[in-house]
Amino acid sequence: MSETRGEAWSPPKRLRWSPEDGRRMVEAFRLGGDSVEEFASNHGLVPERVRRWLRRSDKPTVVGVPFAPVAIVLPRGSGASGGGIEVVVGEVLIRVGRGFDDEVLRGVLAVVGSRC
Repeated sequence: MSETRGEAWSPPKRLRWSPEDGRRMVEAFRLGGDSVEEFASNHGLVPERVRRWLRRSDKPTVVGVPFAPVAIVLPRGSGASGGGIEVVVGEVLIRVGRGFDDEVLRGVLAVVGSRC
């Protein structure tokens, strides 16, 4: 068994896994090269459990993004019905139009915030 291929990993014996348990399972799965069904079968898991942890690992996480002061500034002569907003994080300007997807914006802010 080669640990670099993820084959040395074994699932925790407890019913509920910690995020660290899930992270290790995802890492072993990605290193192993098996299908979800093969990996689950080889480790005595239900395939849906593997899929659930894979989905969780693909979601961006917001960690340590501090709150920042916000000021609403309208250019002179503009009406209050502008077409969107501009968000400045550090030296990065993000223009957000009407009808934006708040989940996408959260992900963008998490990435930008982690680099400033």
